[in-house]
Amino acid sequence: MTTQIPANAPRHRRAKQDQRDFNVIFALTFTLFFIAAIGQRLLPGYWMDAQKNDDIRQSIIGQALASARTVVPYAFMG
Repeated sequence: MTTQIPANAPRHRRAKQDQRDFNVIFALTFTLFFIAAIGQRLLPGYWMDAQKNDDIRQSIIGQALASARTVVPYAFMG
């Protein structure tokens, strides 16, 4: 998925490519988690749990953002 940048390339070029890779992966995972959050809200079991935990419930976008921010950094470890 990532393009190879020579080791002797300027540091700002590598940082710019890393930022672009991060943005692409973040957009893809956010979309995936957004669809999952919508699906979760449509399931009947969610409504039972939501009535118990009204104080910690997030918006669909907030839930998808939190999930994406948790998962994406693992793509760049190593």
